Amino acid sequence: MDHFQGQLADLYRVGESVTRNMDPTSIVAITSKLSSLEQRVLALRQKLGKHVQSLQGDLSQQRRFQEAFENVQAFVSQAQRILGMEDPNRSADAKALNDRLEHLKELCAQFNDNLSQLDALNDLGYRLALNETSAADLNDLNHKWHELFSETKERCKSLQGMLLVQQDFSSKCDTWMTFLAETEADLSTEIAGNLIDLLAQQRKCDVSYYLT
Repeated sequence: MDHFQGQLADLYRVGESVTRNMDPTSIVAITSKLSSLEQRVLALRQKLGKHVQSLQGDLSQQRRFQEAFENVQAFVSQAQRILGMEDPNRSADAKALNDRLEHLKELCAQFNDNLSQLDALNDLGYRLALNETSAADLNDLNHKWHELFSETKERCKSLQGMLLVQQDFSSKCDTWMTFLAETEADLSTEIAGNLIDLLAQQRKCDVSYYLT
C-alpha cells in the first residue's frame, strides 16, 4: 500500500503537468479520477489496517492459549510422576503409609488450586477458533486431568483405610496387652480359699476377657 500510495503521488504530479493546457472539462474529469483512485487506496488501507489488528489480536490470544496450555500440561505431567510412584502396601508401617498419604493429599490440594487455570484455558479455547489438532489436544488434556484427579482421591481413600486398619489393630493390641497385664496381676494374687470368692475371682477374669 505504501508503494502504490507513492505512485499515486507521482500520478498527481503528472496530472498537474498534463492538465495545464487542457480545457476545464478535461481537467475536472482527470482530477475526479485521481481523487476517486485516492479514496479507494485510502479505503483499502483502512480495511487492511483492521485486518492486521484482528490478526494481531488472534495471534496474541493464540500465544496466551499456548502458554496456558503448557502450564496446565506441566502440572499434569508432575501429577503423573507423583502417581507413578508405588504406594505402600498393607504390610507397611504406619509412618510409610502416612507419609505417602500426606504426599497425595498435597497433590489433591494442588489439583484444586490449579483448577482455575484449567477453567481459564477451556474458556480461552472455546472463544478461539482452534484447529482440529489443538481442539483434540485440549480435550485429551481435560480427560487426563480429571482421570488423574479421580485416581489421586481414590488412592487417598485407600491409604486412609489402611491406616485406620493399622490403628485399629494397634489399639486392639494395646487393649489385649492391658488385659494380659491385669490378668497376670490377678493370677499373682492368692487364690480364694472358698467357692464363693473363687467364683467371684473367675467372673472378674471373664468380664475382663469379654470387654477386651
